[in-house]
Amino acid sequence: MTVAVSDNDGGTGTRTAQVTVWSGQQGIEALSRQVSDMTATPPLHPLANATDALNRGDRATAGNQMEAFIHQVQAQVNGRRLTTAQGEALTAFARRVIASIDG
Repeated sequence: MTVAVSDNDGGTGTRTAQVTVWSGQQGIEALSRQVSDMTATPPLHPLANATDALNRGDRATAGNQMEAFIHQVQAQVNGRRLTTAQGEALTAFARRVIASIDG
């Protein structure tokens, strides 16, 4: 993707970046790998359930399962099993997956 910008003073700039678009299932798989790499991790059941729901074409249930995962992450942060930074990163990733599911 290339983005070009200009301002009223005649300044211009162009930047290029590679963008990877994942399906909901691919996003959940990547999130599961990220969670598995952590020492203290929230349960992965909601992620597996979300994948199963997507495979059935049930996007609403998949989104609900992703929200359940986010709640488990918050519980882990509150219980000090995950750092705030870890929780924020996992939550942001999960929200991006939800956005792709909601399309």
